[in-house]
Formats: sequence, C-alpha cells, structure tokens
Amino acid sequence: MSSHILGIESAAERYMKAANGFDSIAVSSISVDDAFISNMKLVFLAGSGFSQNNSANARRIIVNEEFVKRLNLKEPAAAIHKLIVLTDSSVYRITGVLKNFHYAGLKEAIAPFFFEYNPDTFTYANIKLEQADSVSSLTAMEKPWKKIGGEGKFTAQLFSVEIKDAYNFYVMIMKFWGFLGLLAITVACLGLLGTVSFTIKKRVKEIGIRKVLGATVKSLVFLLSKDFVILMLIAAAITIPAMYFLFTHLLANTQHYSIHIGFIEIFVSVMIMLFLGLATILSQTLKSANANPVDNLRTE
Repeated sequence: MSSHILGIESAAERYMKAANGFDSIAVSSISVDDAFISNMKLVFLAGSGFSQNNSANARRIIVNEEFVKRLNLKEPAAAIHKLIVLTDSSVYRITGVLKNFHYAGLKEAIAPFFFEYNPDTFTYANIKLEQADSVSSLTAMEKPWKKIGGEGKFTAQLFSVEIKDAYNFYVMIMKFWGFLGLLAITVACLGLLGTVSFTIKKRVKEIGIRKVLGATVKSLVFLLSKDFVILMLIAAAITIPAMYFLFTHLLANTQHYSIHIGFIEIFVSVMIMLFLGLATILSQTLKSANANPVDNLRTE
C-alpha cells in the first residue's frame, strides 16, 4: 500500500528542523506499508524496513541517500537510530537508508526523502503480477475486490502504462516542435529558392557575357553562390549561441535532466543546414551556369 504512485506523483512536502534550530529543511515523504519497499525492489544501504507490527512502525522512517547527505553524515550507517524532528513537533527515528531512486517525476531532482508508515493516508495498492497475462490477472482481481471495496469501482493499471502516460506530454511536445522545425526548414528553403531564382534572373545577361568571355561553369556557380553561403554562415553565427543559451540555461531551469548540447550536435546541425541550403542554391545556379549564353543575350 502507498499514499502516492512512486516515480510519477510529487510526494508530500514536509519540513524538518535544522540542527541550528533557526531554519528548516524541505523533505518529501510517501506513506507505505511493510511490503512496499521489497515489492518495488528498492535497495537498502543500511538498516532495515518496516516490521509487520503496525504499532512499532508509527515513529519509524526510512530515508534516502540525499537525506543522509543533508544531515552532513559521511556514511548511511551513521544515520541509523538518528532522531528527526519535523516542524509540526513530530519525532521520528531513522531505521533504514535506501539507495537513491526517483520517487517523483524526472522533471525534479532527487532531494531528501523518507518513507513513513501511516495507514490513514494509504490510497493505492501496488500488486506484483506473477502471471505473464496481465489482462486475465486484472480481471481475476475484481472478485476479491468486491469483498474489500464493496460498491467502489475496481480500477487498475499497469505501472509501465502509468509511467508512459506520465510522460506522454513530453512525447507530444517533441512531435510538436519537430513539426514546427520541419515547417520552418521547408519555409526557409522555399524562401531561399525564391531569392536565388530572383537574383539569378536579374543577372542572367551578366552570366551570359561572362560565359562568352570564357568563364567556366565552376567559377559561375561559385560567383552566384558565395553571397548566399555567407548569409547562411551569418545566420548560423547568430542562431547557434541563442539556441545554446536556450538549451543550457533556460531549459535547465525548468527540467533538471536535459541532454547536453556539445560540439558534435552543433556541427551536425550546421552541416545539415548547409547541405539543404547548398542543395537549394545549386539547383538554380547550376541550371543558369549551364544555360546557353546565346539564349540569355538574345533578348538584349
């Protein structure tokens, strides 16, 4: 049993009195029974879990590594039997220390946390299925539930599905920004195509004269393309620092875990941009450079 779904919901926020007596330390907590920790396969670093004697669990707590660090203790074993006083004057004794785990969503960093035993706050039953067929297992649970829950509706969901649903928002955001990125690239390429076509059309006679005077296709392509390439490099020089700042500073303030943007990611992005831009430019410059100069000068 538990008061929250582990790894999804934000745990209850409590405040612990600091050693100096003038400040308080924010801690998170979830209420569980004696079978929860072993069922979730959480790892003990020191001490033990709750006992089957409910009255003995009343003032016991099981903390994580961050809680021990916040107490300025060097090792987990040193925290065992330490007394903790919360700001509501309730006193608890640490009986176990668990290896750090994500008790809330990945948007938040792992902070000081403890498990307590308070049956009045139990909301969820966490059940380990022994059968591979989860559908039939959930169906079989409805019969014993009627004896326990009475008229209450039986609802159950796999933990893996709960985790997936919790992060559907991020999947939707990725698809949304991916679509916007594709749309922006398409519009930019179309705009570049129109600009190149317009510029070449204005210089069509110049291209014909240069070709008559002996200019090669390679030199004409370079002449027509260099200005656009310089513009793309200027755009990259402006955009890269802005995006780097966005990902490394602004995003880090809202999401604790984020992918670091390094040289490889920037280099690959610039190469893709240059490839698409050059493909758009060369599609017009090559066509104009290979055109018959007589056709370009005939309208003079």
